[in-house]
Amino acid sequence: MAQRTLPGIGLTGFWDLGYDGWNTENDANLRLLSALVQARAISRTTALPGSPTDGDIYIVPDGAGSHPNEIAIRDNGAWVYVVPEEGFTAYVEDDNENVQFDGTDWIGLAAGLSDAPSDGSTYGRKDGAWEVVAAGLSDAPSDGTLYGRKDGDWEAVPDGGPTSIELSLFAAGELTATELIFRHEATQAFTIPAGMTGSRGSSAVAATGTPALSIKKNGASVGTATWSAAGTTATLAMASSTAFAIGDILSVTAPASPDATLADVSLSIVGDL
Repeated sequence: MAQRTLPGIGLTGFWDLGYDGWNTENDANLRLLSALVQARAISRTTALPGSPTDGDIYIVPDGAGSHPNEIAIRDNGAWVYVVPEEGFTAYVEDDNENVQFDGTDWIGLAAGLSDAPSDGSTYGRKDGAWEVVAAGLSDAPSDGTLYGRKDGDWEAVPDGGPTSIELSLFAAGELTATELIFRHEATQAFTIPAGMTGSRGSSAVAATGTPALSIKKNGASVGTATWSAAGTTATLAMASSTAFAIGDILSVTAPASPDATLADVSLSIVGDL
């Protein structure tokens, strides 16, 4: 196989049998390996010294009159230059950083980026450039609630807990006069909204007349659940929202004059926490 340059860092090999120059070229191979395997340069910004020491390795500064960005190796009293390939890496002693050749320049691996503008704004990287983060946003409301951005606006971030309470009752069979069919002592504060929005009532057996259950707070009526004649769905009413504190009693009682047929009543009352 004929002598050739090997891929990678440019070693030579495969000399013809009897070739008498292999030792010189092999010495060059060893020098390349010594300099480039775990490469370490003294500097990449300092001009080559006038009185170097054999073994010194520099990266010729960008913009130098000759051999810019090449790896300069001082060997046997002379400078030997290696043209870097894209992807070559080296440690630079005076900068205390690792650098990589991108095909044009040596770029710091730890940074690799230009500094963000120092104008007091917050910047992030996008599409290879620095971009202001959250520019033009109004401040979140300062009411003690945690807010996040959604659809271009500030929105309260849920804390993961429930936001409502549902209290359900079922009274089997027909109701008796003023029968107490539900009693709940509040263990946490909640409010039933005006009109009892979200609450529902029904019966398995339709009413004959128009019976109305009374919904009470601490014994005082605050709302009603009324059935229409021949109906099985209740209409719920509450003139204004009613707040229940811990210990308050929510109760539901049957009408003073029981309906002849209304039976198997269920009621679900929803309150906001």
